[in-house]
Amino acid sequence: MVPVMNVADLLVLADAREMASTGLARQRREVNGLTQEEVGAACGVTGSCVAHWERATRVPRGAPGLKYARLLGRLAARTAPAVKP
Repeated sequence: MVPVMNVADLLVLADAREMASTGLARQRREVNGLTQEEVGAACGVTGSCVAHWERATRVPRGAPGLKYARLLGRLAARTAPAVKP
């Protein structure tokens, strides 16, 4: 069964798909010292699936894709440069 997503969820998922297709998702994962297997376990998929997402041979979808999207958002917040006043 496909989970029902609201507009905010769909926008977050769209951002994750863009990050994955541009290589930014992999960069964020690596900067934070996470393996594909660790990210996959957190999202309910295999490390191989995460590798496919990062190579843009598959697209993050459904509940695992949304978990991936939220994780990427959290990683982005951790690695964002500090804003100087």
